[in-house]
Amino acid sequence: MTEAAWQYQAFLVRVTDQDRLISPTLQREIAAGSTASVFVLRAGHAAFLSKPKETADVILAACGSAQQGLSGESIAAALDRG
Repeated sequence: MTEAAWQYQAFLVRVTDQDRLISPTLQREIAAGSTASVFVLRAGHAAFLSKPKETADVILAACGSAQQGLSGESIAAALDRG
């Protein structure tokens, strides 16, 4: 392996905007340093526990989009459509 995939591979980052462990601002700054599309979830740090359906929706949308060769922006748009 010669380079990190996050530098060139499209992916989605989930920012939890009520997180009190890792600030949402820091989460966004980290995502901004990559090719990520950002999806904001109104949840705390353990969103998979407090918002399991919403977390699953993000994962399923990302899997479906990856199979179709879609970008992170397409994933975010699909989630916005519900």
